[in-house]
Amino acid sequence: MSPIALQTPVAAEIGPTPRGGVTTWMMRNVPSRYTQGELMQEISLAGFEGRFDFFYLPLDRVSMANAGNCFINFTTAEDASEFFDFFAGRVLGRFGSRKVVEVVPAAIQGLPI
Repeated sequence: MSPIALQTPVAAEIGPTPRGGVTTWMMRNVPSRYTQGELMQEISLAGFEGRFDFFYLPLDRVSMANAGNCFINFTTAEDASEFFDFFAGRVLGRFGSRKVVEVVPAAIQGLPI
Protein backbone atom coordinates (compact mmCIF):
# COMPACT_ATOMS: atom_id res chain seq x y z
CA MET A 1 0.00 0.00 0.00
CA SER A 2 1.22 3.44 -0.86
CA PRO A 3 0.65 6.50 1.35
CA ILE A 4 -0.86 8.46 -1.54
CA ALA A 5 -3.11 11.39 -0.71
CA LEU A 6 -4.82 13.28 -3.50
CA GLN A 7 -6.38 15.62 -0.97
CA THR A 8 -5.74 16.16 2.71
CA PRO A 9 -8.74 14.48 4.38
CA VAL A 10 -10.55 16.31 7.15
CA ALA A 11 -12.59 14.55 9.82
CA ALA A 12 -16.34 14.94 9.79
CA GLU A 13 -17.89 15.93 13.10
CA ILE A 14 -20.40 13.16 13.80
CA GLY A 15 -21.64 11.59 17.05
CA PRO A 16 -19.57 9.28 19.26
CA THR A 17 -20.56 5.95 17.65
CA PRO A 18 -21.04 6.57 13.92
CA ARG A 19 -22.07 3.75 11.62
CA GLY A 20 -24.12 3.55 8.44
CA GLY A 21 -21.78 2.78 5.57
CA VAL A 22 -18.62 4.44 6.88
CA THR A 23 -15.52 2.86 5.35
CA THR A 24 -12.91 5.59 5.90
CA TRP A 25 -11.86 6.69 9.37
CA MET A 26 -9.67 9.40 10.80
CA MET A 27 -7.82 8.11 13.84
CA ARG A 28 -6.86 10.96 16.21
CA ASN A 29 -4.38 11.17 19.10
CA VAL A 30 -1.78 8.91 17.51
CA PRO A 31 1.43 9.31 19.55
CA SER A 32 3.87 11.37 17.47
CA ARG A 33 6.68 8.80 17.65
CA TYR A 34 4.79 6.21 15.59
CA THR A 35 6.00 5.66 12.06
CA GLN A 36 3.61 4.62 9.33
CA GLY A 37 5.02 1.09 9.39
CA GLU A 38 4.71 0.75 13.17
CA LEU A 39 1.10 1.92 13.22
CA MET A 40 0.14 -0.26 10.25
CA GLN A 41 1.74 -3.23 12.02
CA GLU A 42 -0.20 -2.55 15.23
CA ILE A 43 -3.47 -2.29 13.30
CA SER A 44 -2.67 -5.46 11.33
CA LEU A 45 -1.75 -7.41 14.47
CA ALA A 46 -5.10 -6.38 15.98
CA GLY A 47 -6.76 -8.49 13.27
CA PHE A 48 -7.15 -6.00 10.44
CA GLU A 49 -4.39 -7.18 8.10
CA GLY A 50 -5.66 -7.32 4.52
CA ARG A 51 -8.92 -5.60 5.45
CA PHE A 52 -7.93 -2.05 4.44
CA ASP A 53 -6.77 -0.71 1.09
CA PHE A 54 -5.56 2.77 2.01
CA PHE A 55 -3.52 4.04 4.94
CA TYR A 56 -2.01 7.49 5.36
CA LEU A 57 -0.13 8.86 8.38
CA PRO A 58 0.69 12.53 7.63
CA LEU A 59 4.00 13.97 8.82
CA ASP A 60 4.53 17.37 10.39
CA ARG A 61 6.90 19.12 7.99
CA VAL A 62 8.79 20.89 10.77
CA SER A 63 9.31 18.11 13.31
CA MET A 64 9.14 15.23 10.80
CA ALA A 65 7.09 13.32 13.40
CA ASN A 66 3.60 12.18 12.55
CA ALA A 67 0.88 14.82 12.81
CA GLY A 68 -1.11 12.84 15.39
CA ASN A 69 -3.75 11.43 13.09
CA CYS A 70 -4.09 8.88 10.33
CA PHE A 71 -6.61 7.96 7.66
CA ILE A 72 -7.58 4.39 6.89
CA ASN A 73 -10.06 3.03 4.36
CA PHE A 74 -11.58 -0.42 4.78
CA THR A 75 -12.84 -2.60 1.97
CA THR A 76 -16.21 -3.13 3.70
CA ALA A 77 -18.35 -1.13 6.12
CA GLU A 78 -18.41 -4.19 8.40
CA ASP A 79 -14.61 -4.20 8.69
CA ALA A 80 -14.66 -0.46 9.31
CA SER A 81 -17.23 -0.91 12.07
CA GLU A 82 -15.09 -3.59 13.75
CA PHE A 83 -12.09 -1.25 13.58
CA PHE A 84 -14.12 1.48 15.29
CA ASP A 85 -15.24 -0.93 18.02
CA PHE A 86 -11.67 -2.08 18.64
CA PHE A 87 -9.70 1.19 18.52
CA ALA A 88 -12.09 3.96 19.65
CA GLY A 89 -11.21 4.85 23.25
CA ARG A 90 -8.10 2.63 23.29
CA VAL A 91 -4.56 3.62 24.24
CA LEU A 92 -2.01 2.45 21.63
CA GLY A 93 0.62 0.03 22.88
CA ARG A 94 3.97 1.54 21.93
CA PHE A 95 5.97 4.32 23.55
CA GLY A 96 4.06 4.41 26.87
CA SER A 97 1.72 7.15 25.68
CA ARG A 98 -1.49 7.85 27.60
CA LYS A 99 -3.26 9.40 24.62
CA VAL A 100 -6.73 7.95 24.09
CA VAL A 101 -7.52 7.23 20.44
CA GLU A 102 -10.53 8.91 18.86
CA VAL A 103 -11.98 7.40 15.69
CA VAL A 104 -14.22 9.62 13.56
CA PRO A 105 -15.51 9.32 9.99
CA ALA A 106 -13.29 11.00 7.41
CA ALA A 107 -15.03 13.72 5.40
CA ILE A 108 -14.01 11.93 2.19
CA GLN A 109 -15.25 8.34 2.13
CA GLY A 110 -13.76 5.56 0.00
CA LEU A 111 -11.07 5.70 -2.63
CA PRO A 112 -11.34 7.84 -5.77
CA ILE A 113 -11.90 5.75 -8.87
